[in-house]
Amino acid sequence: SGVISGNLISNVVASVDGYGITLSRLDTDTLAADPLSADVSILNNVVNNVTNWAGIDAHAGQGVSIVGNVVRGSRRGITVGSAKNATAVETWAATNITITGNSLYADRSDATYGIALTGAYVSLTNAANRKVLGGIIANNVVVGYGEDTALGGAIYTHLTVGAVISGNTVVEPRRTGIVVDLENDRLNIIGNTIVDPNASAGVAVGIKSTEGHNKFFVSGNSFARGNKTATILNTFAIQVGSATDTAFIGL
Repeated sequence: SGVISGNLISNVVASVDGYGITLSRLDTDTLAADPLSADVSILNNVVNNVTNWAGIDAHAGQGVSIVGNVVRGSRRGITVGSAKNATAVETWAATNITITGNSLYADRSDATYGIALTGAYVSLTNAANRKVLGGIIANNVVVGYGEDTALGGAIYTHLTVGAVISGNTVVEPRRTGIVVDLENDRLNIIGNTIVDPNASAGVAVGIKSTEGHNKFFVSGNSFARGNKTATILNTFAIQVGSATDTAFIGL
């Protein structure tokens, strides 16, 4: 357990997987020797210009809170993903993750996800997949994040159970504001504001599901036109992309 708070971190240069702040473990088969990070708060830090990968990262964190940070110019903003075993198989997923009140600014053309919350993926509907249990992504500002690809987006989830995405402001995401990728169960997307999703090809969408086997609820979100100029803007507010998805869409 611990607190990482009030730091200024700038200009992290790495050819592969650089981080401003990261919680991780060695890729071994035993948690007894190499446990998952647990009960850690990452609060009110400023991270600038992580050239290759994430401003803030937590591999399969347990009870991790990422609150009130500012990330600028990093390829990814905040990522919470899986931890691997000794043979590099994704094996452990995060639990009870809170990502709230952060401000994330891409400030670069090759940025990917602003916030990504993902489980341990082996293959689609594989019993070995491990889902994130309990996740809150709320009241963040995410500006300019997302790749110009079919799965590109500012906020991205896969393999979650009971996660909540609420009250976020997402500005000028490429191609999608919020991506519900695969096997998200009882995901709630409520009260977000998405401005000017844009793309050079395909479609630009506020909230999109894809890959399949998702069950999610959407309500009270706002989709707005801003000042962005792009080839494709604001194609759909909500797009359900797979026949195996179940979406409940409220007002």
